[in-house]
Amino acid sequence: MAKVDENRKVIPGTEETISCDLLVLAVGLIPENELSVKAGIEMDPRTRGPVLDNHFMTSVPGIFAAGNVAVVFDLVDYVSESGEIAARGAAAYLNGTLDTEAEAVETVPGENVNFIVPQRMRVGSRDETTLFMRVKKPEKSVRLTCENGGETLVSKKLKTVAPPEMVACTVTPKHDAPLVVDVKEA
Repeated sequence: MAKVDENRKVIPGTEETISCDLLVLAVGLIPENELSVKAGIEMDPRTRGPVLDNHFMTSVPGIFAAGNVAVVFDLVDYVSESGEIAARGAAAYLNGTLDTEAEAVETVPGENVNFIVPQRMRVGSRDETTLFMRVKKPEKSVRLTCENGGETLVSKKLKTVAPPEMVACTVTPKHDAPLVVDVKEA
């Protein structure tokens, strides 16, 4: 692992090796989670991938998932972003700075939201987090809202939404209460 500059070239002297027993890469449109199931990881029937927290850690401490193992993404940018989130989480876990015992609150799919990844947010983690979701039905001129403890944290207008296209929003949780996301007529 190494830091890169604005041209995606490795910055000399930042290289670091992280020992691990296994690195799993998944390529394709159907999540392959045979290893996840064998490891006893809690699975989400809607995404057919593992249930994740805001660090993309699974229900088994120390096991992280990203990309199309987590959920089938439609854009490589989202695949890459999920990998970065999981990598930061794994590094914090290995450094002993990730609180794996903290309570987690659910991310709740509200009106016209089929699923949300991550499915849980660790209480006390006030870091900005990207929520990835798919809608149930296509709509035009909608408003995406994210509420946490009765407070609207995100409200943004979208021209169109459709089930095959992932929708993302960035949120910083403020309350130890579920995060509810709705996508409804503006």
